[in-house]
Order: sequence, then C-alpha cells, then structure tokens
Amino acid sequence: VIMEVKSNLVEAERKQVLQRFSTSHFRKVAHVVMGEPSAEYKKLELEHLLKEKQEKSDVAWKAKQAEKARKKQIADRQKQMAEAKKKFEEERKKKAEEEKKKKAEEAGEGDKKDGEKDEEKKEGEAEEKKEEEKKMEVDEEKKDEPMEEEETEPPKVELTDEEKAKWFRKPTVSDLTNKVLNEAFGSFSIPEKSEGFDDIRFEWQKADKSKEYLRKWVVERKRTSRMDHLQPSAWFQDTWKAWQKTFAEWQAKQTAFK
Repeated sequence: VIMEVKSNLVEAERKQVLQRFSTSHFRKVAHVVMGEPSAEYKKLELEHLLKEKQEKSDVAWKAKQAEKARKKQIADRQKQMAEAKKKFEEERKKKAEEEKKKKAEEAGEGDKKDGEKDEEKKEGEAEEKKEEEKKMEVDEEKKDEPMEEEETEPPKVELTDEEKAKWFRKPTVSDLTNKVLNEAFGSFSIPEKSEGFDDIRFEWQKADKSKEYLRKWVVERKRTSRMDHLQPSAWFQDTWKAWQKTFAEWQAKQTAFK
C-alpha cells in the first residue's frame, strides 16, 4: 500500500513508483477513492463532525459556567461586606443614642413628665415597628425573586442542514501544503491500465464520474489559486520582442517628424 497523495495523482510519478514493482509476482492495483462518498463513509464523517461540535460546545459551556461561578462569588462577597457595614453602622448609631440618652439623664433631662415619656416610648416603638416591616418587605421581595435554573449538564448540539450536506470535514493538518498543491494540481489525473496497473478499482464512483469530478475540481482550483510557477511561453517572448521593436521604430519616426 503506497499512501502518497501527490505521487498517486500525477501520472509521471505513478509510473516511476510502478517501476519498483515490475516483476511478475507483484499484482499492481490502483484503488480510486474519488467523487461522492459511500453512505457508510458519509455517516462516519457526520458522526465525527457531531463529536467535534459537541466537544467545542462542552468547552464553551464549562468556560461559561466557570465565569458565572466567579461572578457569583464576587456578588456574594460584596453582599457580605455590605451587610457587615450596615450592621456596624446600626450598632454605632445605637451606641451613640444610648450614650446621648445617658448624658441627658445625668444632666437632669430625665425629670420629664410621665405623659412625655409615654409619648417618646410610643414613638420609639412605632419606629421600631416600621423598621421591622421594612425588613420583612425586603425579605419577601428576595423570596419572590425567581430562582435561576442551574444547568448541570452541557447542552446537546445538533448538526445544521448545511453541515449535514458536507461530505468531508476540514482536516486539522492538510495532506499537502498549498505551495505543493498549487504547483501540482494541474497535472492530476486518474490512473489508467496503460501506465502498468493490473487492475483499476473505483471505490466510490465509476470511472466516468470520477474523471468528471476531478476535472471540475481542477478547473475550480485554477480559478481561485495563485499560480506562482507559471512562466511566459516562447510565443509570448517572441511577440513581446517584436512589439518592443515596432514601438521603438514608431517613437523614432515621431521624433524625426517633430
């Protein structure tokens, strides 16, 4: 088995390889895997594509969950700090009021009438009641807030219609570099028995369809690829030299006329 992508697609290189197996006890068979794949291959490719998509989704989901947990920790820490600050302020205020009341009593302000004392007591009780009602309202609001459902498992992904229509996945590492491919694809061809093969086996599509598939692929590649190795032909060079000579003669005649 010779798994050489470029060499197996170029006739001259195929012939060169076959010379190494020229003796009669070798049976040389070319397996052409080209065109529309079999149903089994398509199914396998879709399974791999779905697996890759699910893995990417899982990674993104885990990153999202980690970010959510980090933000929740920050929010909880800020809430604890705010509650501690509020408690400290309440205790400080209460202590200040107690000290003020004590000083007032020591200064003789404690000799108020019983009616005034009762009125102050009622006012204090009313304020305490209001504070308790306010706290209860806040607690009820917190209870009424909808609890966010936590996802315990990453979501299951599905292939789109466009993805399902694909025959081949994009490889992580290409079999050929762009430079080698652009230099060689114009010479790609289907193996023939005349090259020295004992048998040609078409695994996916038959000979005619495989040749048509390769022809269309080469034409499309020519339309979209940069051809760095192209050089002007001898005809172009001769025509260009003749044009330069004629143009120089015209310029000389124009200069003489002036």
